[in-house]
Amino acid sequence: MNAYTILKFIHVLSVVTWIGGLTSLSVATWRAARQQNRALYAAVLRQTIGYGGGVVGAAAGLVLLTGLAMVGIGHIGFATFWVWFGYGGILVHGLLGGLVIRKRSIVSTNNAASNFSSITRWSPPNSIRKVAKPLV
Repeated sequence: MNAYTILKFIHVLSVVTWIGGLTSLSVATWRAARQQNRALYAAVLRQTIGYGGGVVGAAAGLVLLTGLAMVGIGHIGFATFWVWFGYGGILVHGLLGGLVIRKRSIVSTNNAASNFSSITRWSPPNSIRKVAKPLV
């Protein structure tokens, strides 16, 4: 087993953690919002923000670092499709996670105890669709 194979294993494991984590967080938050229970939604949202920042964000960073290392070790080159696809994924993650979802989750957390009707209209799948629609 060489360094490239080890990096590829870590890279794929990190991608699964990153994308799977985002999907799970979106579904959990969406389901909690549909329950019409303010306390449940606020608790799930707090946990989602913590897990998203700690685990999912770290996994995305590890994907970037191992990807760059694989490009260097494997002499793949930066002009290949998968390298640009990875850059696009990291960029979209940074824009959605750092700008859109973070701001909306802060607003939703502040409103969780007072105005639940505005929270139930917001969910990560809806927010992602609204942001991604102009891109498609």
